[in-house]
Amino acid sequence: KQIRVVEIPYHHQAFYTFPNTIAISEKEGWYVDTTRLKERSYLYQTVASQMLSLWLSEHLQTANVQGADMLNIALPEALSLLFLEEYLGMEAVEILIKKKQTLYDKNKYNEPNSEPDLIYADGVDYLEKNKGAIAIYELIQALGKESFLNLTKEWITKSKDNLTVFSAYYEYL
Repeated sequence: KQIRVVEIPYHHQAFYTFPNTIAISEKEGWYVDTTRLKERSYLYQTVASQMLSLWLSEHLQTANVQGADMLNIALPEALSLLFLEEYLGMEAVEILIKKKQTLYDKNKYNEPNSEPDLIYADGVDYLEKNKGAIAIYELIQALGKESFLNLTKEWITKSKDNLTVFSAYYEYL
């Protein structure tokens, strides 16, 4: 198994994935002192979310409708927070949730339109990655990790050959 991380011009999205590849914008590059939890958390969460995004893209056919980015962006981001919780502990998760909340708060006031409900979020960059990830992570906590993961696995298995939409996933949960 192999994964490549490639650099893309800064004017593209910060990250995107395609089979066996994570593309990271040149402006997102970093040198990390991994002795500090804040930097280690960001690094681990960034790579984990992109790997989870790759995995989900291989196992789900997401319909190009409102809410698609909740499956393509928010779900991998939330699952990567779960990974952080298991691997680095709750302090690491709290650091990232605070960062996501700050980014969400900062960007929501620049939104020229009214903010859509998350279930219908449609390409609002700051919304799914920040508020959406936090909301799904809170749902994981409410349902219990094991229950959430089992239900998600069942839903992915049932949806394998069908186009999927976030509202159906949410209802299933």
